[in-house]
Amino acid sequence: MRKPLVIIAAIAAAGALGVPAVASTAAKKKPVKLEGDVVNKGIGKVVDGAVEIDADDFFFKKTFIKGTAGETVSVTVENTGDVEHTFTIEDQDIDENLAVGDSVTVQVEIAANGKPVTGFCRLHRGSGMQFAFFTKSGGKASSEDRSKEQPDDTTDDSDDSGGGSFGY
Repeated sequence: MRKPLVIIAAIAAAGALGVPAVASTAAKKKPVKLEGDVVNKGIGKVVDGAVEIDADDFFFKKTFIKGTAGETVSVTVENTGDVEHTFTIEDQDIDENLAVGDSVTVQVEIAANGKPVTGFCRLHRGSGMQFAFFTKSGGKASSEDRSKEQPDDTTDDSDDSGGGSFGY
């Protein structure tokens, strides 16, 4: 009889501290594996050939953007954070500086073979400020060897805006 009381007390204590009894994994699920740390602020979709992304304090929101293979996407990036950021996709020679409050629109080409297109903020990549355009979940994006990517046919179309904080 003592074990059930201990379990109930532990659940009650966790609830009183604001800790959910069941941890949410939606914000952590990544449809594409990127190298290094990634602050995941959810999945977005290209709609009518366009998408908007916020460059905030040390993350991109949405972090993963689902599009169609071979599609050229009009991407508007706005710096909604408190520090300068960049929107950089080395493979496509895109490197835009964004002062606080600035926005820019660029054309991003999603590979016809469906391989993820990856990018980052040059100033905060080490803090996990990365993003990816993808067509299927399960691919691996590597700046060293993209030939080994093998995306599967599973897709996560969730629109989780993330949560919590990054510790800054």
